[in-house]
Amino acid sequence: MKALTTALSIALVALVVGVSARDWRPVDEQHLQAQSAARVMGATLLGRGEDDAWRVRVDGAMRTRCFAVDVAHFRADPQHGYVGLHPTSCP
Repeated sequence: MKALTTALSIALVALVVGVSARDWRPVDEQHLQAQSAARVMGATLLGRGEDDAWRVRVDGAMRTRCFAVDVAHFRADPQHGYVGLHPTSCP
């Protein structure tokens, strides 16, 4: 009985370590900032473009527009709208 308990304990530890190793990954701080910016704008995060800038798509009543987001400078400005956006083509 003691051997079975030991074997099950080892199997459980191995399972926990295996799942943790499989699911662990470093946090991409810029990706989190880009997701946050997209959420603030009510936009869809499309990913990074060739120039390494994050792209978002805003679906408006008039038309769809895409922007490159400079996550280091993005902020909501009460007088100027969103700062840190540059118009870009939609994929």
